[in-house]
Amino acid sequence: MPLFRPTREPRPDDPWLPAKIALFAGGAGCGVAGMATGSSWLVWIGVVFLAAGLLLRFASNRTRVP
Repeated sequence: MPLFRPTREPRPDDPWLPAKIALFAGGAGCGVAGMATGSSWLVWIGVVFLAAGLLLRFASNRTRVP
C-alpha cells in the first residue's frame, strides 16, 4: 500500500470555507448543547448541520477548476 504524500503546492482559495466553518460550528454547538441537556432533537439538528457541511465539502470539490 503506497504512502499518502500530499503535495506542497499552494491550494487555491476555497470560496465555501466560511460556510463550512459556520456549519461545523453550528452543528458542534447544537450537538454539545443537546447532549448537555438530554434533548435528542437538538442532537439531530446538529447532525443535520454536520451532514450539510460534509455534503458542501464534496460539492465544492466538483466545482473546482484545475
